[in-house]
Amino acid sequence: MLTLKDAVRTSVLSKQWRFIWICHSDLWFDSANVLGRLVSSNSISETEKKLQTCMFLERVNQFMHQRCKGTKVDSFALHFCLGKDSAPHIDQWISSAITKGVENIDLDLSESCIFTADHYSSTASEGSEEYEFPIRLLAAAAGEKSSVKHLQLTSCSLIAPLDSNSLTSLVTIQLENVKIGDEQLESLLSSCLFLEGLSLHLCNCLFELNFIAPNLRLKRLSIHDCFRLQKMELRAKNLALFEYSGHLISFYFKDVPRLAEAFLNFTNDSRLDGAAYALTKFVSDVPQLETLNLVSVLAMEVKCEICL
Repeated sequence: MLTLKDAVRTSVLSKQWRFIWICHSDLWFDSANVLGRLVSSNSISETEKKLQTCMFLERVNQFMHQRCKGTKVDSFALHFCLGKDSAPHIDQWISSAITKGVENIDLDLSESCIFTADHYSSTASEGSEEYEFPIRLLAAAAGEKSSVKHLQLTSCSLIAPLDSNSLTSLVTIQLENVKIGDEQLESLLSSCLFLEGLSLHLCNCLFELNFIAPNLRLKRLSIHDCFRLQKMELRAKNLALFEYSGHLISFYFKDVPRLAEAFLNFTNDSRLDGAAYALTKFVSDVPQLETLNLVSVLAMEVKCEICL
């Protein structure tokens, strides 16, 4: 019931308690837990950032080396600004968690995870290439079954393509500010036969989305602020919930007989056209729709006359 940081502290209580913490099932690594503090990015030099990164890597390496001797891992979360140069460490941590049967993986490698700043930054430090998440680590080997059910990635790239039907354990995928192209996403989905939920946020390498895999079991689809997206074609017989926020794009709903609830939020210059689309063509294309949540904030000019 303790946090990971407090669980490790119990190792000093007695010899019998020295290694009890390695049975902690939820691993959460961020600057507060590993380094013990958060600092402002405006008051720290690049040299200090590099020193803290080295210290973070060393401490997590030591922890994971001991944790491999423990029992099953339920969740692995890494919230720290790391780039491609730290890939060998991150890959090893993920592999170690997978060998312990981890079900939830959450990676947030944005700068906001380590430094508090006046303005939010969702990218790695200048000059640092983004970490490329090797999805192959989640693929089940022949005759084995992968344990990872929920994958959440922020501020990294995603390596694809994959072998067909190799990610049968994944149930939900959440991608935020992740570099992934149209073909890579299609390849990813074709490998996830039992995927039920997909969320895409600020994935600005996407232009045309085609959710038309014949075996797709998708039930929930959320797309938010993917600014370069222009077109989406959707054929998903099990889809029940659809969420979209951003500019108006070309939508094609062809085979969504179970889509009952939708949330639409059209932004910028497409607010008026988006509202018109939602109340006409969209409800016509999805006649079985039961609930439509439409957010459309329109600018209004109000004239007042004051009589003296």
